Amino acid sequence: MAFRSFASAAAGASLWLLAAWARADCSTAQARADELPAQPSQADADRLLDVGVDFRTCGDEQRALKLFQKAHALDPSPRATAQLGMAERALRDYVQAERHLQSALKAADDPWISKNSKALTRALELARDHLGSVVIKSNVPGAVLFVNGAKVGELPMTAPIRVVAGESTFVAEADGYKPARLVRNIGARSNQEFTLHLTVDAPAPQQARKPTPQRAAPPPEPAPTPPAADTESAPGTGYRGWMIGAATAGVIGIGIGTAFGIRALSLKSERDDLCPDPTCADSRGTEADQQGRSAALVSTVAFSIGLTAAAIAVVLYVLEPPKPNGKMAWSQAAAGFRF
Repeated sequence: MAFRSFASAAAGASLWLLAAWARADCSTAQARADELPAQPSQADADRLLDVGVDFRTCGDEQRALKLFQKAHALDPSPRATAQLGMAERALRDYVQAERHLQSALKAADDPWISKNSKALTRALELARDHLGSVVIKSNVPGAVLFVNGAKVGELPMTAPIRVVAGESTFVAEADGYKPARLVRNIGARSNQEFTLHLTVDAPAPQQARKPTPQRAAPPPEPAPTPPAADTESAPGTGYRGWMIGAATAGVIGIGIGTAFGIRALSLKSERDDLCPDPTCADSRGTEADQQGRSAALVSTVAFSIGLTAAAIAVVLYVLEPPKPNGKMAWSQAAAGFRF
């Protein structure tokens, strides 16, 4: 157990020292990068390449690639092209790495290429281990080809295209056609051929609109029938309904007042029999007195409402204008009689 702990501690210390060394090395590369001019010229291309190599040495391939791209834009020398390919292979951009490394190795007379040809050739073969060749055909000349979402060119292709090994998606598009899509698994160092068939994108036929049926003209309305000469049952100015309602309320109110008045007198007589003296000790007399008072109150209120409603009915009867034929008629549907 102690040996394992010691070994783990030693391994951790080694990794820490390696990381510290890498940080120190990248710090040196960063210091050199800070010395580069903000707007480098063609004369600064070699300095850009040297600083890029420093970043590759400390493992920062992305920073190195950016410096190599700047140097290559200023001076596309075989060395700059080769350094681009080396950084791209490290970043697994195998298609671009193959293109740049292959282009750099063609300059066999260049001293730097000749000196590093073995390393460059090995890097090129490692990149090719991750690529396959594909020939794409189409039934529509001029269709645009997309591989994994990136535009490659127009069909037909003059040469096989290089694709990273694994699953790839091929799409062909053309005006007036539906896109053709194909997904295939490309093997490393394989040669495959596919055809993308595009179909005409015909517009959907428009449905004929059904004619709107013409609605027949409505028949002419019949002439209004003149009112009958006998207007005995026709209402007057609208007071009759209110008059009937008020009279009905008056009758009901007077009836209720009369009933509760009789009840109040009966209870008063019962109270007087049970309690002849002003002070009553009999509970039945007290209860009869309370109920008699309540009945008397209800009788008074009902009589007031009934008499008021009856008075309103009389006023409405007086205000009711006479019939055109000179008759005064009052019909009451509920009672079924007529004066």
